[in-house]
Amino acid sequence: LHLSIRRQRQMCIRDRGEITGGTGELLDAEFSDLSHYKGMVSMARPGDINAADSQFFIMTAYVPGLDGEYTIWGEVVSGMRYVDKIKLGEGPDFKSPDIIIKMQIAADTIK
Repeated sequence: LHLSIRRQRQMCIRDRGEITGGTGELLDAEFSDLSHYKGMVSMARPGDINAADSQFFIMTAYVPGLDGEYTIWGEVVSGMRYVDKIKLGEGPDFKSPDIIIKMQIAADTIK
């Protein structure tokens, strides 16, 4: 999996920045009682809560205002020190974005 980090804000990292592209298969929101603490992985979406697709963000700080607004589907369990090193920037002038070279979903490895 190679993802270009096109937008990195101080509170969360988005995988592509703008909410465009993807699979075209929209996902309904599935909110939980989990909070958006540092390391949580949540679905990105445009204004429609039932329009998430394949884009996500990784929390780099606790932001309680996102709770109940976005679907948390994972958590960084190792390597957060690398997430913390992703450079800040966004928009068309953000040159040389960092790239996720390897990302593994733990559920994919459980047999």
